[in-house]
Amino acid sequence: MLFLETPMPWGENYCIDHSSSGSFTDTTADPNDCHCYYHCTSQDTVAGHECCSPGLAYNPVVETCDWEYNVPNCQ
Repeated sequence: MLFLETPMPWGENYCIDHSSSGSFTDTTADPNDCHCYYHCTSQDTVAGHECCSPGLAYNPVVETCDWEYNVPNCQ
């Protein structure tokens, strides 16, 4: 039986080298939208993409959603 791999809708893999980055969570910032982030697998592939609730942005320092004013260069 032949299985074809379906490409994921987010395109580029932003989780490369995530497991060796020293991160405490399975998340990494979306470089195109400071309000969103990617979920990474232990194999450094993207498992999903989410955005924070309105008024919040993904803070890569604390690795979770935070008030926008706590995230530099995010409006």
